[in-house]
Amino acid sequence: MAPPRSAHKRALVRIAQFALFSALVAALVHAAIQHGLRRVNTGGFGAINRVVQGRAAADLIITGSSRALVHYDPRILSTTTGLSALNLGRNGSHTGLQLAVLRTQVRHNPAPRLIIHNLDLHSLATPTEIHDPGQYLPYLDEPAIYAEIRSVHPGAWTWRHVPLYGHAVADPRLHWLEGLARLTGIERTETLIAGFEPRAWSWTGEFDRFAAKASAGYKVARDDRGRDQLAALLQLCREGGIDIILVFSPEYAAVRPLQLNRAVLLAEMSALATTARVPLWDFSDSPLCSDRAFFYNSQHLNAAGAEAFSRELAHRLVTAGYTAPRFTSQP
Repeated sequence: MAPPRSAHKRALVRIAQFALFSALVAALVHAAIQHGLRRVNTGGFGAINRVVQGRAAADLIITGSSRALVHYDPRILSTTTGLSALNLGRNGSHTGLQLAVLRTQVRHNPAPRLIIHNLDLHSLATPTEIHDPGQYLPYLDEPAIYAEIRSVHPGAWTWRHVPLYGHAVADPRLHWLEGLARLTGIERTETLIAGFEPRAWSWTGEFDRFAAKASAGYKVARDDRGRDQLAALLQLCREGGIDIILVFSPEYAAVRPLQLNRAVLLAEMSALATTARVPLWDFSDSPLCSDRAFFYNSQHLNAAGAEAFSRELAHRLVTAGYTAPRFTSQP
Protein backbone atom coordinates (compact mmCIF):
# COMPACT_ATOMS: atom_id res chain seq x y z
CA MET A 1 0.00 0.00 0.00
CA ALA A 2 1.46 3.34 -1.16
CA PRO A 3 2.03 6.00 1.47
CA PRO A 4 -0.71 8.68 1.53
CA ARG A 5 1.89 11.33 0.77
CA SER A 6 2.90 9.57 -2.45
CA ALA A 7 -0.75 9.31 -3.58
CA HIS A 8 -1.24 13.01 -2.87
CA LYS A 9 1.82 13.82 -4.95
CA ARG A 10 0.54 11.75 -7.89
CA ALA A 11 -2.82 13.54 -7.68
CA LEU A 12 -1.10 16.92 -7.87
CA VAL A 13 0.89 15.78 -10.89
CA ARG A 14 -2.31 14.68 -12.65
CA ILE A 15 -3.98 17.98 -11.85
CA ALA A 16 -0.97 19.85 -13.24
CA GLN A 17 -0.99 17.68 -16.37
CA PHE A 18 -4.71 18.30 -16.88
CA ALA A 19 -4.26 22.05 -16.38
CA LEU A 20 -1.38 22.09 -18.85
CA PHE A 21 -3.40 20.07 -21.37
CA SER A 22 -6.42 22.40 -20.95
CA ALA A 23 -4.21 25.47 -21.41
CA LEU A 24 -2.71 23.95 -24.55
CA VAL A 25 -6.15 23.17 -25.98
CA ALA A 26 -7.37 26.68 -25.15
CA ALA A 27 -4.31 28.20 -26.84
CA LEU A 28 -4.82 26.08 -29.95
CA VAL A 29 -8.54 26.88 -30.19
CA HIS A 30 -7.80 30.59 -29.62
CA ALA A 31 -5.17 30.55 -32.37
CA ALA A 32 -7.61 28.81 -34.72
CA ILE A 33 -10.34 31.41 -34.08
CA GLN A 34 -7.92 34.30 -34.58
CA HIS A 35 -6.55 32.70 -37.74
CA GLY A 36 -10.06 32.24 -39.12
CA LEU A 37 -11.22 35.77 -38.31
CA ARG A 38 -8.14 37.31 -39.91
CA ARG A 39 -8.94 35.45 -43.12
CA VAL A 40 -12.58 36.49 -43.43
CA ASN A 41 -13.09 38.27 -46.74
CA THR A 42 -16.53 39.81 -46.25
CA GLY A 43 -18.24 42.28 -43.95
CA GLY A 44 -16.49 44.27 -41.26
CA PHE A 45 -13.78 41.68 -40.68
CA GLY A 46 -13.06 41.54 -44.40
CA ALA A 47 -12.72 45.34 -44.50
CA ILE A 48 -10.18 45.55 -41.69
CA ASN A 49 -8.38 42.40 -42.84
CA ARG A 50 -7.62 44.13 -46.12
CA VAL A 51 -6.20 47.03 -44.11
CA VAL A 52 -3.79 44.93 -42.05
CA GLN A 53 -2.86 42.81 -45.08
CA GLY A 54 -1.83 45.91 -47.04
CA ARG A 55 -4.67 45.57 -49.56
CA ALA A 56 -6.49 48.80 -48.70
CA ALA A 57 -4.71 51.44 -50.75
CA ALA A 58 -6.87 54.25 -52.15
CA ASP A 59 -6.52 57.88 -53.18
CA LEU A 60 -9.55 58.90 -51.13
CA ILE A 61 -10.46 57.36 -47.78
CA ILE A 62 -13.59 58.00 -45.73
CA THR A 63 -13.29 57.67 -41.96
CA GLY A 64 -15.74 58.04 -39.12
CA SER A 65 -18.46 56.17 -37.28
CA SER A 66 -21.72 54.68 -38.53
CA ARG A 67 -22.61 57.84 -40.44
CA ALA A 68 -19.41 57.44 -42.42
CA LEU A 69 -20.18 53.77 -42.97
CA VAL A 70 -23.68 54.32 -44.39
CA HIS A 71 -23.54 57.84 -45.91
CA TYR A 72 -20.59 57.74 -48.32
CA ASP A 73 -20.69 55.65 -51.50
CA PRO A 74 -17.11 55.25 -52.79
CA ARG A 75 -18.38 54.31 -56.27
CA ILE A 76 -20.00 57.70 -56.78
CA LEU A 77 -17.08 59.63 -55.28
CA SER A 78 -14.59 57.71 -57.41
CA THR A 79 -16.52 57.99 -60.67
CA THR A 80 -16.99 61.73 -60.23
CA THR A 81 -13.53 62.73 -58.99
CA GLY A 82 -11.38 60.12 -60.72
CA LEU A 83 -9.88 59.15 -57.34
CA SER A 84 -9.98 55.56 -56.14
CA ALA A 85 -12.05 55.53 -52.96
CA LEU A 86 -12.47 53.34 -49.90
CA ASN A 87 -14.79 53.63 -46.89
CA LEU A 88 -13.25 52.80 -43.49
CA GLY A 89 -16.25 53.86 -41.38
CA ARG A 90 -16.70 51.67 -38.28
CA ASN A 91 -20.10 51.29 -36.68
CA GLY A 92 -20.27 52.67 -33.13
CA SER A 93 -16.66 53.85 -33.11
CA HIS A 94 -15.50 57.02 -31.36
CA THR A 95 -12.87 59.45 -32.67
CA GLY A 96 -9.99 57.74 -30.86
CA LEU A 97 -10.82 54.39 -32.43
CA GLN A 98 -11.32 55.99 -35.84
CA LEU A 99 -7.85 57.51 -35.44
CA ALA A 100 -6.45 54.10 -34.46
CA VAL A 101 -7.94 52.46 -37.57
CA LEU A 102 -6.52 55.25 -39.73
CA ARG A 103 -3.08 54.84 -38.15
CA THR A 104 -3.31 51.12 -38.87
CA GLN A 105 -4.25 51.86 -42.47
CA VAL A 106 -1.25 54.11 -43.10
CA ARG A 107 1.01 51.64 -41.27
CA HIS A 108 0.26 48.88 -43.75
CA ASN A 109 -0.72 50.77 -46.92
CA PRO A 110 0.44 53.76 -48.94
CA ALA A 111 -0.93 56.97 -47.45
CA PRO A 112 -4.07 58.27 -49.18
CA ARG A 113 -4.04 61.62 -50.98
CA LEU A 114 -7.27 62.80 -49.39
CA ILE A 115 -9.25 61.87 -46.29
CA ILE A 116 -12.88 62.75 -45.73
CA HIS A 117 -13.51 62.48 -42.01
CA ASN A 118 -17.16 62.45 -41.03
CA LEU A 119 -18.09 64.40 -37.94
CA ASP A 120 -21.13 64.03 -35.73
CA LEU A 121 -22.09 65.61 -32.42
CA HIS A 122 -20.29 62.80 -30.57
CA SER A 123 -16.94 63.50 -32.24
CA LEU A 124 -15.65 65.36 -29.17
CA ALA A 125 -16.46 62.64 -26.64
CA THR A 126 -14.74 59.50 -25.39
CA PRO A 127 -16.85 56.50 -24.40
CA THR A 128 -16.95 54.49 -21.19
CA GLU A 129 -16.87 51.29 -23.23
CA ILE A 130 -16.06 50.09 -26.74
CA HIS A 131 -19.02 49.27 -28.96
CA ASP A 132 -18.86 45.59 -29.98
CA PRO A 133 -15.24 45.02 -28.83
CA GLY A 134 -15.30 41.51 -30.29
CA GLN A 135 -14.77 42.96 -33.75
CA TYR A 136 -11.30 44.17 -32.69
CA LEU A 137 -10.06 41.04 -30.87
CA PRO A 138 -8.10 39.66 -33.86
CA TYR A 139 -6.19 42.95 -34.18
CA LEU A 140 -4.87 43.53 -30.67
CA ASP A 141 -1.35 43.08 -32.02
CA GLU A 142 -1.86 46.33 -33.94
CA PRO A 143 -0.28 48.99 -31.69
CA ALA A 144 -2.75 51.81 -32.37
CA ILE A 145 -5.86 49.66 -31.96
CA TYR A 146 -4.56 47.95 -28.82
CA ALA A 147 -3.53 51.25 -27.20
CA GLU A 148 -6.93 52.86 -27.81
CA ILE A 149 -8.91 49.86 -26.57
CA ARG A 150 -6.76 49.67 -23.44
CA SER A 151 -7.35 53.37 -22.80
CA VAL A 152 -11.06 52.57 -22.49
CA HIS A 153 -10.77 49.04 -21.06
CA PRO A 154 -7.50 48.82 -19.05
CA GLY A 155 -8.08 45.12 -18.47
CA ALA A 156 -7.99 44.43 -22.21
CA TRP A 157 -4.45 43.07 -21.81
CA THR A 158 -6.19 39.85 -20.69
CA TRP A 159 -8.14 39.79 -23.97
CA ARG A 160 -4.82 39.74 -25.81
CA HIS A 161 -2.75 37.43 -23.62
CA VAL A 162 -5.18 34.97 -22.00
CA PRO A 163 -6.42 32.42 -24.58
CA LEU A 164 -10.18 32.57 -25.25
CA TYR A 165 -10.79 35.06 -22.41
CA GLY A 166 -11.54 37.97 -24.72
CA HIS A 167 -14.00 35.92 -26.75
CA ALA A 168 -15.67 34.80 -23.52
CA VAL A 169 -16.12 38.24 -21.93
CA ALA A 170 -15.90 40.79 -24.76
CA ASP A 171 -17.59 39.07 -27.69
CA PRO A 172 -21.33 38.93 -26.93
CA ARG A 173 -22.11 38.78 -30.66
CA LEU A 174 -20.15 35.52 -30.90
CA HIS A 175 -17.87 36.66 -33.70
CA TRP A 176 -15.66 33.68 -32.90
CA LEU A 177 -18.19 31.48 -34.68
CA GLU A 178 -17.45 33.37 -37.89
CA GLY A 179 -13.76 32.60 -37.43
CA LEU A 180 -14.40 28.89 -37.01
CA ALA A 181 -16.80 28.91 -39.98
CA ARG A 182 -14.12 30.52 -42.14
CA LEU A 183 -11.75 27.66 -41.33
CA THR A 184 -14.29 25.28 -42.89
CA GLY A 185 -14.68 27.48 -45.98
CA ILE A 186 -18.03 28.98 -44.96
CA GLU A 187 -18.34 32.74 -45.34
CA ARG A 188 -21.25 35.15 -45.11
CA THR A 189 -22.48 37.07 -48.15
CA GLU A 190 -20.72 40.40 -48.70
CA THR A 191 -22.74 43.36 -47.46
CA LEU A 192 -20.19 46.12 -48.07
CA ILE A 193 -19.18 47.91 -51.24
CA ALA A 194 -15.60 49.15 -50.88
CA GLY A 195 -16.36 49.40 -47.15
CA PHE A 196 -19.69 51.23 -47.67
CA GLU A 197 -22.90 49.72 -46.30
CA PRO A 198 -26.03 50.84 -48.17
CA ARG A 199 -29.08 50.36 -45.96
CA ALA A 200 -32.25 50.20 -48.04
CA TRP A 201 -34.42 50.87 -45.02
CA SER A 202 -37.45 53.10 -44.66
CA TRP A 203 -38.20 55.40 -41.73
CA THR A 204 -38.27 53.23 -38.61
CA GLY A 205 -40.22 55.49 -36.26
CA GLU A 206 -37.35 55.29 -33.77
CA PHE A 207 -36.87 59.07 -33.80
CA ASP A 208 -40.55 59.79 -33.21
CA ARG A 209 -40.48 57.68 -30.04
CA PHE A 210 -37.24 59.31 -28.92
CA ALA A 211 -38.53 62.83 -29.57
CA ALA A 212 -41.60 62.16 -27.46
CA LYS A 213 -39.43 61.12 -24.50
CA ALA A 214 -36.83 63.90 -24.96
CA SER A 215 -39.19 66.77 -25.68
CA ALA A 216 -37.27 69.03 -23.26
CA GLY A 217 -34.09 68.47 -25.24
CA TYR A 218 -30.77 66.87 -24.39
CA LYS A 219 -27.07 67.69 -24.32
CA VAL A 220 -24.44 65.65 -26.12
CA ALA A 221 -21.37 64.82 -24.05
CA ARG A 222 -17.92 66.16 -24.87
CA ASP A 223 -14.57 66.02 -23.09
CA ASP A 224 -11.04 67.26 -23.58
CA ARG A 225 -9.70 63.86 -24.58
CA GLY A 226 -12.25 63.61 -27.38
CA ARG A 227 -11.23 67.06 -28.60
CA ASP A 228 -7.54 66.10 -28.42
CA GLN A 229 -8.17 62.92 -30.42
CA LEU A 230 -9.77 64.90 -33.22
CA ALA A 231 -6.83 67.31 -33.12
CA ALA A 232 -4.44 64.31 -33.27
CA LEU A 233 -6.23 62.99 -36.35
CA LEU A 234 -5.74 66.35 -38.05
CA GLN A 235 -2.09 66.38 -37.00
CA LEU A 236 -1.55 62.87 -38.41
CA CYS A 237 -2.78 64.09 -41.78
CA ARG A 238 -0.68 67.23 -41.64
CA GLU A 239 2.50 65.31 -40.77
CA GLY A 240 1.76 62.73 -43.47
CA GLY A 241 1.11 65.32 -46.15
CA ILE A 242 -2.48 64.11 -46.51
CA ASP A 243 -5.25 66.51 -47.47
CA ILE A 244 -8.26 66.21 -45.16
CA ILE A 245 -11.78 67.58 -45.25
CA LEU A 246 -13.99 67.45 -42.17
CA VAL A 247 -17.59 66.83 -43.18
CA PHE A 248 -20.75 67.09 -41.08
CA SER A 249 -23.06 64.97 -43.20
CA PRO A 250 -26.87 65.41 -43.27
CA GLU A 251 -29.01 64.65 -40.26
CA TYR A 252 -32.79 64.93 -40.14
CA ALA A 253 -33.59 68.60 -39.47
CA ALA A 254 -36.30 67.90 -36.88
CA VAL A 255 -33.73 66.62 -34.40
CA ARG A 256 -31.83 69.90 -34.14
CA PRO A 257 -34.16 71.75 -31.73
CA LEU A 258 -33.65 68.88 -29.27
CA GLN A 259 -29.84 69.15 -29.36
CA LEU A 260 -29.34 71.86 -26.76
CA ASN A 261 -25.56 72.24 -27.20
CA ARG A 262 -25.40 71.60 -30.93
CA ALA A 263 -24.16 75.09 -31.80
CA VAL A 264 -21.46 74.96 -29.11
CA LEU A 265 -20.14 71.59 -30.32
CA LEU A 266 -20.12 72.64 -33.97
CA ALA A 267 -18.31 75.86 -33.04
CA GLU A 268 -15.62 73.88 -31.20
CA MET A 269 -15.14 71.56 -34.17
CA SER A 270 -15.00 74.54 -36.50
CA ALA A 271 -12.33 76.15 -34.27
CA LEU A 272 -10.22 72.99 -34.46
CA ALA A 273 -10.52 72.98 -38.25
CA THR A 274 -9.55 76.65 -38.43
CA THR A 275 -6.51 76.10 -36.21
CA ALA A 276 -5.42 73.16 -38.38
CA ARG A 277 -6.21 75.11 -41.56
CA VAL A 278 -8.47 72.41 -42.97
CA PRO A 279 -11.95 72.86 -44.45
CA LEU A 280 -15.08 71.87 -42.58
CA TRP A 281 -18.07 71.28 -44.84
CA ASP A 282 -21.34 71.38 -42.94
CA PHE A 283 -24.23 69.87 -44.91
CA SER A 284 -26.85 70.88 -42.34
CA ASP A 285 -28.41 73.11 -44.99
CA SER A 286 -28.66 70.37 -47.59
CA PRO A 287 -32.22 69.88 -48.92
CA LEU A 288 -31.86 66.24 -47.92
CA CYS A 289 -32.11 67.20 -44.24
CA SER A 290 -35.77 68.16 -44.59
CA ASP A 291 -36.93 65.03 -46.40
CA ARG A 292 -37.64 62.06 -44.15
CA ALA A 293 -37.75 59.78 -47.20
CA PHE A 294 -33.92 59.89 -47.27
CA PHE A 295 -33.48 58.70 -43.66
CA TYR A 296 -34.23 55.62 -41.62
CA ASN A 297 -33.70 57.52 -38.35
CA SER A 298 -32.69 61.06 -37.45
CA GLN A 299 -28.94 60.39 -37.72
CA HIS A 300 -28.65 58.00 -40.64
CA LEU A 301 -29.40 58.23 -44.33
CA ASN A 302 -30.88 55.21 -46.03
CA ALA A 303 -29.51 53.90 -49.34
CA ALA A 304 -31.41 56.49 -51.40
CA GLY A 305 -30.22 59.28 -49.12
CA ALA A 306 -26.62 58.05 -49.25
CA GLU A 307 -26.72 58.05 -53.03
CA ALA A 308 -28.10 61.60 -53.14
CA PHE A 309 -25.63 62.87 -50.54
CA SER A 310 -22.66 61.18 -52.20
CA ARG A 311 -23.56 62.92 -55.46
CA GLU A 312 -23.89 66.26 -53.67
CA LEU A 313 -20.52 65.77 -51.97
CA ALA A 314 -18.85 64.59 -55.17
CA HIS A 315 -20.02 67.69 -56.99
CA ARG A 316 -18.58 69.89 -54.25
CA LEU A 317 -15.27 67.99 -54.36
CA VAL A 318 -15.00 68.63 -58.10
CA THR A 319 -15.92 72.30 -57.68
CA ALA A 320 -13.24 72.65 -54.98
CA GLY A 321 -10.64 70.96 -57.20
CA TYR A 322 -10.31 67.65 -55.37
CA THR A 323 -9.96 65.54 -58.50
CA ALA A 324 -7.40 63.18 -59.97
CA PRO A 325 -5.72 65.83 -62.20
CA ARG A 326 -5.04 68.04 -59.17
CA PHE A 327 -3.20 65.26 -57.37
CA THR A 328 -1.47 63.61 -60.31
CA SER A 329 -0.01 66.95 -61.40
CA GLN A 330 1.78 67.25 -58.08
CA PRO A 331 5.40 65.99 -57.88
